[in-house]
Amino acid sequence: MYIYRKDAEKLFRDTIRGLVGDLRQKGDVLHGLLKQDDWSFVIKAHALLEAAVTQLLIANIGGESLARFIERLPLGGQFGKIKLCEELALLSNPQRKFIRWLSELRNPLVHRLENVTFTFAKHVRRFTNDQARSWANSIVWFSDDDLETQRWWKAIAMKLPKHALFMGLYLVIGECIIHSHHAKAKDAIRETSDVTMKSMFPAYKGPGLKAFADFKKVLQTALTEAEQDTAKHEPSRSKRNRKPATRRTSSRSV
Repeated sequence: MYIYRKDAEKLFRDTIRGLVGDLRQKGDVLHGLLKQDDWSFVIKAHALLEAAVTQLLIANIGGESLARFIERLPLGGQFGKIKLCEELALLSNPQRKFIRWLSELRNPLVHRLENVTFTFAKHVRRFTNDQARSWANSIVWFSDDDLETQRWWKAIAMKLPKHALFMGLYLVIGECIIHSHHAKAKDAIRETSDVTMKSMFPAYKGPGLKAFADFKKVLQTALTEAEQDTAKHEPSRSKRNRKPATRRTSSRSV
């Protein structure tokens, strides 16, 4: 794979610029949601997270050609976006659990009119000890490495749940954005390399076409060898159809 230096430098600049811009924009949107009421925060933050997951899948699976199909998939479920991310190893198990947990929090809020007055304070106040533990573990999925940090964030999850949720959201969304731009950068490198190779070697057809041609050649060779081997071990049709000779007896009596 060959790329001119000027093209490589441009790809690097474009990737960094796009990545930083995307992170800043999504961070600003998420930060703005902190100023809204708790019901609006959960609904809109969940929508932003689903959009980030969708962007991640589109970038890693097939680009814009599959965008409409991926966009129509549900977020959860056996055939949803989260399951697809699991199969492609795009999100860790704690991240997937966090997204499912947020969906469980969001669904009653968006489907029941009486929940428009939802607040984190009232919600947390009703928890049993087990529910409080599950709540804190779900929000602070990102602090497993350090016990002291984990205890600190779990306390924040109970006292300032909206801010703890903001951190969990920002880290998942940020990772989705980073992996999306990484996949786009790899596609751009391959495309730029193809252009470079064609400029250096006019007969170059691209790695995909070459690989297909090589595979076709190998397959044809294997089929030919198989036919020759079969013909070698099978008797010819003329021999198979030949009737055994019968011994003729003389009609003359002795």
